Amino acid sequence: MKQLLLTVLFSVTLFFSALTQNCADFYFFQNNKTVNLTLYNSKGEENGKKIYVVSNVQTQGATTSSTVNSELYNGKGKLQAKGVNTMQCTGGVMLMDIRMTLSDQQQKQLANATAKTDNVFIEYPAGMKEGDNLKDASLHMDLTVNNSPETVDMNITNRKVAAKEKITSTAGSWDCFKITYTSKVMIKVMGIGVPVSIDVTEWFCPQFGVIKTETKYGSTLVTSIN
Repeated sequence: MKQLLLTVLFSVTLFFSALTQNCADFYFFQNNKTVNLTLYNSKGEENGKKIYVVSNVQTQGATTSSTVNSELYNGKGKLQAKGVNTMQCTGGVMLMDIRMTLSDQQQKQLANATAKTDNVFIEYPAGMKEGDNLKDASLHMDLTVNNSPETVDMNITNRKVAAKEKITSTAGSWDCFKITYTSKVMIKVMGIGVPVSIDVTEWFCPQFGVIKTETKYGSTLVTSIN
């Protein structure tokens, strides 16, 4: 009985150790990690960059969280927008702040906004495989821009693991899951707005994070990690 108890305790210790290790492998959960993404237009030409800096990494129980500060620059190196997002990870399941999926144009549009919203996450489950359907996500934000009220409603649907592909850049090479989904965003100013729907493809590397995104308007790619 004593030997059995020791075996069970050892197994539990290994289990929780594995959870911590899985979360720590994601670049969004490594303190002071800086991730540079190059932005490309629909013709494949460089037209800007996005910089993520990770801070405030904390672990409570089986959950690790972090703050991800972002800066968006245009092709001339001019700062266009800043953002602060929250990430979580439990047992190798990454939960990414849905606001990080807003397009560059939408981020610039909301750059000077004061927002009121709860954290909403998109889930990247551990053990995903080709053909899996992933959870949808939605967001509602009440904003104030130059003393004028605005709202943002965002719905991400039809998330599916379409394939497994290798992505290579100047930052490295990764075996990724190719995930497709539809993003529908409505930004209303004084109650008036037009919904924008776009098909998105992203490449997600387990134990790491999103490496590349692509739409009909352009793409992003991780090109350096420091």
